[in-house]
Amino acid sequence: MTKVVQFEDGALYRRRGGTMRFVHWPGSGSETVAIHYLELKPGEEFAEHSHEESVDVITLIQGSGEIVSGGTVYEVEAGQSILVPPKTLHSARNTGEETFISIDVLVPPDPVMYAELAAEAVEDP
Repeated sequence: MTKVVQFEDGALYRRRGGTMRFVHWPGSGSETVAIHYLELKPGEEFAEHSHEESVDVITLIQGSGEIVSGGTVYEVEAGQSILVPPKTLHSARNTGEETFISIDVLVPPDPVMYAELAAEAVEDP
């Protein structure tokens, strides 16, 4: 089924920093791929984490910053994309002056993140 979703209408995820929205994910009917939208204000960071089975492709569409992946720091700017393999610790930090915006694609979707989203809903009605 074809589905059009505004980024700001995605499910809000607050566990790791910044403003992340799940745009397409299992909770919205997408079972094989997940698309996340992330905004980090200057100085904000999305905390280190890994995905047991998911490849995470992070594409920066605005701003600049650092992606730490597997202990290596990668300086990134708008128009660049980084592929993070499964089981690799990674994080993102806005080191620039404007909002860091990325579109993140997870294949397959990471069920741990969606369980955390459900926990947030229970903790913060």
